[in-house]
Amino acid sequence: METETFEKENSQKTAILEKSAKATTEVAVPPLPQGLRYLMLGLLILGISGAVIFAFVRLNPAKLVTSTVGTQENCADPVTENRLRDTLSKSPNDFATLVDWGDYNSRCRKPADYLSAISSYQGATRLADNPANNIQTETRLEVHLNLGLAYLYNGNFKAAQNEFHLILNEQPKNTFALLVLGGALVKEDPQQALIYLKQVVELASGTQLATNAQALIDGINKSLVPTNLGSPTPKP
Repeated sequence: METETFEKENSQKTAILEKSAKATTEVAVPPLPQGLRYLMLGLLILGISGAVIFAFVRLNPAKLVTSTVGTQENCADPVTENRLRDTLSKSPNDFATLVDWGDYNSRCRKPADYLSAISSYQGATRLADNPANNIQTETRLEVHLNLGLAYLYNGNFKAAQNEFHLILNEQPKNTFALLVLGGALVKEDPQQALIYLKQVVELASGTQLATNAQALIDGINKSLVPTNLGSPTPKP
């Protein structure tokens, strides 16, 4: 059931992106302003990153918190939400509880819930970064990754970059962190974004991560093409 739901979601996302791309090529429209082109590219990044995130969770269940509290099937279930709220009220400083609440709000993919996810993950990272709590390195970095993704979806690109940089300082070849960092840098510094994305293509050759990185690279390169390229030279 989870596999069918996952494949259906990705199929729908792919269809939307393909339909959008087809419409863009078939309808003659004036060149978009650079700011709007970056905005549209940013939306593409979020769509691709979303598909990659859920593929990563599906293919690497041991690498992320294995709780199912945030799956689409029970996002609207008040029993699940009330249970999590009750647990959080009783154990507001418990690492696993904070992560579960963050996962629930983040994976439900409701824009208004990302702030709750961010708050929970911030609390979890504070606990994880305290050596006295003996949180394993992989777990600590996973929570920073989740926090960065919540920032990314909430549109706080600078804060997202900081989280991804933190991960790469300890794991320079973390291809997923490289991918989402590249996505978070597209508007601010597209040339630097290309550097990170090209590393993904090189390090993860033949994988879905590399495919998504290449799609972002192609999108950035197209956005950097001057809009007046090929236009006739105006007469004096």
